[in-house]
Amino acid sequence: MKQLNKGAKAILVGAIVSAGFFAGSAFAQEHTARLSFHWSPTHHSAIHAQMFADEVNKRADGRLKIEVFPSGQLFGIREQLGAVTSGAVEIGGIVPIVSFPPVNKNYNVAAFPGMFNSYDQQRRFFAESEAGQEIWNDITGKSGTTLLMYNPVGPVMTFSGARELDSLEAMKGLKARALIKSERPMWEAYGANTVSLRPAKSIPHFRPG
Repeated sequence: MKQLNKGAKAILVGAIVSAGFFAGSAFAQEHTARLSFHWSPTHHSAIHAQMFADEVNKRADGRLKIEVFPSGQLFGIREQLGAVTSGAVEIGGIVPIVSFPPVNKNYNVAAFPGMFNSYDQQRRFFAESEAGQEIWNDITGKSGTTLLMYNPVGPVMTFSGARELDSLEAMKGLKARALIKSERPMWEAYGANTVSLRPAKSIPHFRPG
């Protein structure tokens, strides 16, 4: 069994996966690729990533084996892209709005409220429009990665263990978990205070506040 060449890089993003080593490859013997992501095994993004790995392993017929490492066993949410770029892993689960802006700040357009009507429209912007392609190609070129698949992340939702969020007044004074910097102005406008928490720690912190 051989590990995939470190020059063969793949990224899996919260909504996207990329793997350059699949293009034009014809494996004569079994190769192993490590798929790293931060989601816990029960998270629906992790379930879909596992389904992808299982399907590839089945179709590869012994030529390629993808080993799955969930829950940040290898790298955390902010480390995945760097790990793939450096060759530390072959495939990574990437949350683009977290990992891409440091490479190209213009990717922050994906976080603008109301800019896109759906994930499909957002994906088509980066895949089909001249401006979007310029941003996307810059990111994948600098990171040495290729899009492999989209991993559904579902809708964006806001939860609170303190009270029902049925008005702007209900937002005031709450502590809101912010994943990215572009979220902070929104919460400040609501009158909430932002805190930084790793994804795995967000839900357990609802009850104690």
